[in-house]
Amino acid sequence: VYTVLPLIELAEQINIPEDIMEEYLLEFNLCANRIISWSNDIKSCPKEFEQKFKNNLIFVIKRHFNCSLDEAIK
Repeated sequence: VYTVLPLIELAEQINIPEDIMEEYLLEFNLCANRIISWSNDIKSCPKEFEQKFKNNLIFVIKRHFNCSLDEAIK
């Protein structure tokens, strides 16, 4: 995800001022990366569960906190 985020300016034909970029870009990139990655894990969870592929944030949370799948998703 980090490699695609800088393309936003180019694709949207906008120019974000350098001082704004320096102050907020790192935090924005971190938040955007988490939202995209975690959303992907939630969406792919049923498929990965069927395939017994347990390298997914939902399964890690479920195991770590000893909770249900629904609780881990929440």
